[in-house]
Amino acid sequence: MDKLDVVDSFGTIPFLDYKHFALRTFFPESGGFTHIFTEDMHNRDANDKNESLTALDALICNKSFLVTVIHTLEKQKNFSVKDRCLFASFLTIALQTKLVYLTSILEVLTRDLMEQSSNMQPKLMLRRTESVVEKLLTNWMSVCLSGFLRETVGEPFYLLVTTLNQKINKGPVDVITCKALYTLNEDWLLWQVPEFSTVALNVIFEKIPENESADVCRNISVNVLDCDTIGQAKEKIFQAFLSKNGSPYGLQLNEIGLELQVGTRQKELLDIDSSSVILEDGITKLNTIGHYEISNGSTIKVFKKIANFTSVEVSTEDPIECRLKFIGDNLAQAVLPSETLEVILPEEVILGENLTSNCPEVIYEIKEETPVFYKLVPHPLMDIYIYLTAGKEVRRIRVANCSKHKSCSECLAAADPHCGWCLSLQRCTFQGTCGQGKKLENWLDISSGAKKCPKIQIIRNSRDKTTVTIAGSFSPADSECVVRNVDIGKVLCQGKSQQNRTCACSIPTRPSYNVLVVNVTFSFPSWNLSERFNFTNCASLRECLACIGPGCAWCKRERKCIHPFTSCDPSDYERNQELCQVEKSPKASGGGRLKENKNNRTNKGGQIFHIKAIEPQKISTLGKRNVIVTGANFTQASNITMILKGTSTCDKDVIQVSHVLNDTHMKFSLPSSRKEMKDVCIQFDDRACSSAGALSYIALPQCSLTVPGTTWISGGQNITVMGRNFDVIDNLIISHELKGNINVSVYCMATFCGFLAPNLKSPKVRTNVAVKLKVQDTYLDCGTLKYLEDPRFTGYRVEPEGDTELEVKIQKENDNFNISKKDIEITLFHGENKQLNCSFENITRNQDLTTILCKIKGIKNANSIAASSKKVRVKLGNLELYVEQESVPSTWYFLIVLPVLLAVVIFGKCPV
Repeated sequence: MDKLDVVDSFGTIPFLDYKHFALRTFFPESGGFTHIFTEDMHNRDANDKNESLTALDALICNKSFLVTVIHTLEKQKNFSVKDRCLFASFLTIALQTKLVYLTSILEVLTRDLMEQSSNMQPKLMLRRTESVVEKLLTNWMSVCLSGFLRETVGEPFYLLVTTLNQKINKGPVDVITCKALYTLNEDWLLWQVPEFSTVALNVIFEKIPENESADVCRNISVNVLDCDTIGQAKEKIFQAFLSKNGSPYGLQLNEIGLELQVGTRQKELLDIDSSSVILEDGITKLNTIGHYEISNGSTIKVFKKIANFTSVEVSTEDPIECRLKFIGDNLAQAVLPSETLEVILPEEVILGENLTSNCPEVIYEIKEETPVFYKLVPHPLMDIYIYLTAGKEVRRIRVANCSKHKSCSECLAAADPHCGWCLSLQRCTFQGTCGQGKKLENWLDISSGAKKCPKIQIIRNSRDKTTVTIAGSFSPADSECVVRNVDIGKVLCQGKSQQNRTCACSIPTRPSYNVLVVNVTFSFPSWNLSERFNFTNCASLRECLACIGPGCAWCKRERKCIHPFTSCDPSDYERNQELCQVEKSPKASGGGRLKENKNNRTNKGGQIFHIKAIEPQKISTLGKRNVIVTGANFTQASNITMILKGTSTCDKDVIQVSHVLNDTHMKFSLPSSRKEMKDVCIQFDDRACSSAGALSYIALPQCSLTVPGTTWISGGQNITVMGRNFDVIDNLIISHELKGNINVSVYCMATFCGFLAPNLKSPKVRTNVAVKLKVQDTYLDCGTLKYLEDPRFTGYRVEPEGDTELEVKIQKENDNFNISKKDIEITLFHGENKQLNCSFENITRNQDLTTILCKIKGIKNANSIAASSKKVRVKLGNLELYVEQESVPSTWYFLIVLPVLLAVVIFGKCPV
């Protein structure tokens, strides 16, 4: 790369002023208190500095006082590392104008730290910022080097980084793997490089409230590659704006859009749209600059995306179908937080002729609980599909399940506007599946309901003949009809349609007919309809509905069932099931919630049944065997059923009671179901239903994390499994290769389960066991738990803190155990087998050993107790062991004995 090319394009260096540089250095987490320092304190009125602030300033400037305060604070056990860093940063700001004084404070504190660390691990000093002096030292160096960074090394360092970025961006970068053609790391080298070329764009930035400065350049030339995705082009355009103006545009990448302007036409550029290429394996390629055929000198406008619903359009072109359309700008940007929206069942609700809802139909069910994007996107070309974004997947879903309707009447009665009956295929389909052009006349929509369905009819027109015809919505042209005696294969009648009239067959009537089974066929150019009629048992049928069902005819006057081809007066002849005079039973409402009654119900004998509650109120989609209902007087009822009514269907589940345990408790076994909330009511002796509240069917539990993931072989450590829907599990099981499945006692809430690790001592010390959740008869994997050898303790030492407090430090070998306060109990034995409980404080670890610190407070004669201490008992779950006091290290023994040995060697030789 040419040096001039870099210098001309790397733009203004974004140096921070000292105030913001210091704030970012001292408070990297950008806490809410940083705004305190954004005002210039020197510009305030001197009267604002009251006597208290003056006194505090005098104390801070007192060297002895300040050093004592810092040491005192660091001895406080609740003075955390974060608190120490914050205190050091505040102190640095207070003394930044008195660097000489701050330097002298640093000298004293650093010397104290060196003396304190001399007995422990000196080489670890200053590696971690865990004390006030270490943070003060880093802040002091930042203050001293700020001018040097800005005036000396800042520009070349920024030039180096910018040069590397520019060189990388001059070649292709894989947007998925981030591998590049130009890179310093061979592991990130893009080996397969497509052909590419540079495209110069003229970019116009829209004026926005976030960036209204008059001197900002809004027309910039930007070089991109034809293989850059739209997202990568956005990044290069943003970087060009920053380099040109020295300040960012004011919006995030996901808040802007790119628009290609060609004359008076505009086209929005997107990574994925209807023109995206879909590969053979179903993967969609991201759109690039080359995909849109953008050439050199093209004009691109950068605009701010706005999510705004402006109106609702209602279309009622069809009296049966009502369409609602939401109109707005950039709807794809109207995104709700995924954790606040949980779509369980995508449903389709059909409106009837009176605009009341039929039973909802589940068109797609997501078994797991997956956060979804709230907007369903229709397929741009095929209106039978919608796209649902769920989790990390985009799923294509049919808008209706037409194939589940097996007959024409069932298909059209469902009133689904997407479905219709295809005459040529003789099944319920989408319109496009049935055919195009003239073939569409073979597709019956729902506009007239089941009355459109073709139906073969046997009609008595006169005393001497019976007519076989077909009714429904279809073209009658070029049709033929045949009535055939199935028993002997003889044609009883055949005919053809004439003058666009439906084909009909006339059969003369007789006093009796020995034709018992006939087959009727109507043939059209692209479809056929056949039906078989069996008249064998006509004479034995005694009711109108029973007679007409199999195809027989009913004579009202004689009140008898006859063969349809035998004599009967036409006015007395009924062949239509709707004309049968029967007592109509009231129809149950199809939709809506189950009508519930009050909790108290009285039986015929005056006994009051009372329902109190149902437990549990949440079960998994697998159902549950032991569901308890509480109340009163259950033993007085002879027939008890539970009725469940959900929102995703009009069907009801009726469950017989499994066992009446006593007068106040009874047990039910509930079946599996999809995820939904159901209303529950209890029916006693077939009388009115008593509400028992609501019951939720939820997804199966899912595990996300086991903490800690490693425990000791003796067991007893507190283990927590995190996830969701844990309130429906029956048991938690540890599966061991030698000991099999072990049921453990568990305490569960919705998002976690806690249990004690079981003892798994075996010849094989290191082992991984599987953690499983049992729901009904199903075992769900919940990760693994690793068992290691029990911890090894090497000794302890006791240090008095004054005369009323003891510090006990227990040393153990380094291991991978995460020991918490609730896992450990420590007892100190001293004197004549006296015991003192030691309160756990913390655990620290260095390169060699791990130290457990505990304290004994509120005692007397701490020094004498420390001198008489004998051992420490440590309980870690099921593991109990005694730790002896640390002895003098062997190295010290060697140093003591070494002079004696030398004296013996030198002076103890035998004389010659």
